[in-house]
Amino acid sequence: MNDSSEPLISSQVHQRRIVRDELFSINYVKNQQKLVWSLLGLLYFTGCLMLFDKQKHSQSDPVNTKCVDLIYKYSVDYLIYILIPLALTRQLLNTCLSNSQYRFLRIHNLVELYECRTGFNIHALNYFLILFTGLRIASIVITVSCLMVCCFPVLLIVCLKAAFTRRQREEVRRELINDIYSESYDKLSTICPNGIPNIDIAECSICLGTFLDNEQQPMKATPLACDTRHVFHTKCIQQWFLTDNSCPLCKAPVTQRDMKNMLQTLKSQQSTSINR
Repeated sequence: MNDSSEPLISSQVHQRRIVRDELFSINYVKNQQKLVWSLLGLLYFTGCLMLFDKQKHSQSDPVNTKCVDLIYKYSVDYLIYILIPLALTRQLLNTCLSNSQYRFLRIHNLVELYECRTGFNIHALNYFLILFTGLRIASIVITVSCLMVCCFPVLLIVCLKAAFTRRQREEVRRELINDIYSESYDKLSTICPNGIPNIDIAECSICLGTFLDNEQQPMKATPLACDTRHVFHTKCIQQWFLTDNSCPLCKAPVTQRDMKNMLQTLKSQQSTSINR
């Protein structure tokens, strides 16, 4: 009975060993392919970063440009220095463990053959196989944990920086609107050094309306520091500055300091014209 059952057991062990070797071989090949695809993805991502043009975003708003550049910088730093190295390290570790486990199984097959013929069990090799499997699972857990630990602080910093920049931009615009210079259009025609169009033909570039009210009286107008010939209705330019602190015509940034310098220049021009 024992002599007839030994060949059957040996054949079953051999079949199990063949199936297991095939599974681990397929797993090892898949891990190699994943590693190659990860490297190709890294090269593609690097090429996209080199071709990315940051100057296309908000050229007219320097504060908004700084915000976009800041988010871009932190996102790129997070991807290059944290996410991609962790993903590649995890995939490389998984591939190395699969390779080691696959090579170790060849030794284990010889040991199984020895166990079947001698009846002596070597449990240490089984412990090593369990250890390799645990390391592969631990690599996934450690990678996900590192991503979570590294991801949340970076996202928090980006959100705080963006909120601070947005609040700072709103404060600058609010100060610009509150301290805006306003004067009737007929007086501006005598104050502005570069000269502005005649009130009969001049119009606001925002609302496309004239600078005369229903009673044909000059309306309040505001020139901008980028060019005093760029004159708009005061109410129109205030509404414009709520969303964009740039000139509607030339798209040049307008700051509170520039407007104060322009106001001083206009006052000096006005005092000079009065003295004459």
